[in-house]
Amino acid sequence: MTLPLITPAIMVAVVFRALDALRVFDLIYVLTPSNEDTMSMSVYARQNLVDFQDVGYGSAASTLLFLIVAMLTVLYLYAGRNNLEQGGR
Repeated sequence: MTLPLITPAIMVAVVFRALDALRVFDLIYVLTPSNEDTMSMSVYARQNLVDFQDVGYGSAASTLLFLIVAMLTVLYLYAGRNNLEQGGR
């Protein structure tokens, strides 16, 4: 079967796409610069850091975004490791 052989490559691709989706900044900021309805976490962090000069909230938002991405990546890799171990038995 081909799918079990390409599972690690699919896992890496999904992790990288999730990172890109959570850090998207430029497209949202160019299309809707100050719209609160479409504000992402990265736009919120930039707004607090640059526009409001509130370094505390901006760095906390950036750290929270990093922790969310790191946690999703670790959970996904842990789930993939368990699936690969079960498939190898």
